[in-house]
Amino acid sequence: MPVLPRLAAAAATLFLAALMAVGLVALTAPAAGAVPATAPGPGHVIDIAAPPVDVGTSQIDDLGGFGADTSAAADALDDLRAETRIGLFVVLIDSFDGMATDQWARTSYEASNLGGRDLLWVVSPDERRYGYWASDTFPLTADGVEDALAPALRTGRDGDWSAAIELAAADLTAAVADAAVPT
Repeated sequence: MPVLPRLAAAAATLFLAALMAVGLVALTAPAAGAVPATAPGPGHVIDIAAPPVDVGTSQIDDLGGFGADTSAAADALDDLRAETRIGLFVVLIDSFDGMATDQWARTSYEASNLGGRDLLWVVSPDERRYGYWASDTFPLTADGVEDALAPALRTGRDGDWSAAIELAAADLTAAVADAAVPT
């Protein structure tokens, strides 16, 4: 193997090892149909394959593909939860693999045992498609969710998914305040 590809592979391995060491990477997904052992945390970011998933309880980015500053995205999700009691769960995938986006999101939402104030947002940057799911008791209407996610999608499509997650959290916080939703 030429030197440059070996150096790139070694750098990628070191980067992945560093992310694993600080808890931002998990290389295994939960078994199909698994239920989290504990209640989900304030919000999660996942970067995994196409089948619907249980979002679990930890922040995951197995490829580093959603942005360089994962701590800022995690902080934004924590702030959203603290200010509104809304949990935003974000899943970035390669492909919906022919599945309808809302079906993918609903299946993952249900497998994750998310609650009435939780929103699961799934995006396939490669396919330029997204979907989301929330319960009937979610404090915003579908239009309110769409309005909050639209600017974030534009930011993500420019390649900065960390900033997109931050913007989605900020816009959801503002939408809850504008709608005078009890927190």
